[in-house]
Amino acid sequence: MRTPLKLAIALAATVMITGCGSETTNNTAVIGGESSSSAKTSSNNANPQQAASEQAIALVNRYFQTISRLDADPTVTINAVDDVAAGQALTTAKADVTTRRSQGIVITGEIKVVDAKAAEVRLDAKPASVQVHACLDISTRDAKFPDGSSANAANRNPRVSSQLTVENPSWPDSRGWRVVADTGKRGGEACEKA
Repeated sequence: MRTPLKLAIALAATVMITGCGSETTNNTAVIGGESSSSAKTSSNNANPQQAASEQAIALVNRYFQTISRLDADPTVTINAVDDVAAGQALTTAKADVTTRRSQGIVITGEIKVVDAKAAEVRLDAKPASVQVHACLDISTRDAKFPDGSSANAANRNPRVSSQLTVENPSWPDSRGWRVVADTGKRGGEACEKA
């Protein structure tokens, strides 16, 4: 027979576990009108292809949030990008941010993923990979040189497409996803949706 004390402890433990899960949910980004928290919840019950797609798209959101944060705040360590990128994407992201910082370019605004979809999912090889097509809103980003002149590309589009390769060498562990290739040009091909 359960005593009231045991029931209270079990209820408190359930509340604490649920509370921890919702804290993670509150830190998730919006993906094409749906929060990645709903994607994360459904990935727990989804087939492996769907789970990998959702995890890769959530990582793409974090990747662009990280780039935006690095550009906006020169006190953030360049190594923050290590958590979201690897390989050529990591090398390029670090070099690009370092160049902008060394030139004194100040950037305000964010790169926002307004739509993203998994175009191809490969889980049968190591590393597992997902090709993600994303539509990025860069309309709020404004880059300026130290003298106040614009560092934005001439005639840039407010929304641009990007094709990313996201890999996970430790699949099915969801923590291993990293962007390894980002072929988007931030002033390049316009998009409405991915």
